[in-house]
Amino acid sequence: MRRLLIAIILCLCLQSRAQTTPQTEANDSILNEVYSTALARAFFEKNDFKGAFKTYQQADTAHMAVRDLVNYAMAAFFEQQYERVLTVARYGLLRSPGRADFNRLAFFSSTELARYDEAIVYAEDLFSQNDSSQLHYYDYAYYVRLCQAQPTVNALGRSHLIASYQYLIRYYLYEKRDRTTAQRYARRLQAIDPNNPLLKEVE
Repeated sequence: MRRLLIAIILCLCLQSRAQTTPQTEANDSILNEVYSTALARAFFEKNDFKGAFKTYQQADTAHMAVRDLVNYAMAAFFEQQYERVLTVARYGLLRSPGRADFNRLAFFSSTELARYDEAIVYAEDLFSQNDSSQLHYYDYAYYVRLCQAQPTVNALGRSHLIASYQYLIRYYLYEKRDRTTAQRYARRLQAIDPNNPLLKEVE
């Protein structure tokens, strides 16, 4: 609420400026950037992703903090604006190389757009540069989906696929208590790693 109030005050200040000179126009532009970013962040923190996405579009990504770039890309993803996600995520990776948020969102969006060759690059970076404690359900679920659409994977990709099946089996078996779904993933795991000890837990 405090951030939203600050953003509104900045907007009122902008509207009150009657004279325009090159310097005041430059100042107004800066204030507009601050206002749009502050308001977009306020929308995002209220889970209003549509409002956040539309408002972030009014700001220049070059002037955004990395945190706001992550928010912008996430809001775009929730709004199914996958091309925009890729644009923001690629720029974000230039600003913060290897950051999991940007690799994750680029991976998911490339998969949604059926750009599987591109998706596998982001996925490999995500899995290779982060340990299992930093990976989540959707990382593994999207990786399985990607490999189903693009079945030819290298040895590294195979290891990530095995890890994804293992995570999903445990997730459905022990957290969701859904043995049927766990067994479905177990059958897929068995096809590529028949001696995996986790298979015995699903029998």
